[in-house]
Amino acid sequence: MIALAASLAGALLRAKAVRRALAVLAAGAAILFAVRRALDSAERRGAQKRQAEIDRETLRRIDDANRAESDANSGSARDRRLHDRFNRD
Repeated sequence: MIALAASLAGALLRAKAVRRALAVLAAGAAILFAVRRALDSAERRGAQKRQAEIDRETLRRIDDANRAESDANSGSARDRRLHDRFNRD
């Protein structure tokens, strides 16, 4: 009888410890999931910023090429360079 009571008490303690361990594991998994989601989000924002910078640079180069072509066609490249030199923002 005492052995049975001891066995049941041991089983209850083990069950309690297992539940506690599972709760700790679940909390750890939730934290890891949240950290991973935050890192993925930060990576996406960084990629979006890099792409926006590439887009701005591409548009600037297109604008410069269009301006150079326009200047070459109008013969006012020298005038534009002087204007740009003395009228910078």
